[in-house]
Amino acid sequence: MKKIWLKYRVFQAVVFLGLGLLLTIALSLSFGAVPMSSAQLWQAFLHRGDAVNQTIFWEVRLHRVAAALTVGAALGMSAAWLQGLLRNGLAAPFVLGI
Repeated sequence: MKKIWLKYRVFQAVVFLGLGLLLTIALSLSFGAVPMSSAQLWQAFLHRGDAVNQTIFWEVRLHRVAAALTVGAALGMSAAWLQGLLRNGLAAPFVLGI
């Protein structure tokens, strides 16, 4: 019984964090020096609408989000690697002298 509850809680956490990530990505794509509404964002994604919004979306904001996701994943993996290698739960890639 306890294992089923644990699997359900893990599934809930994954869904909740995934939705949070998607919301954060959508907000990051819509805010900036030139704010875009959700309709303008969707049109830029489909290569329709204003050419300036398309350029901002495809050339600036999408690259920024991809870089942020890549750097975040790399830092998380390096912290997990350090913690496993050193068997120290407090080890982090930012801490020098470990």
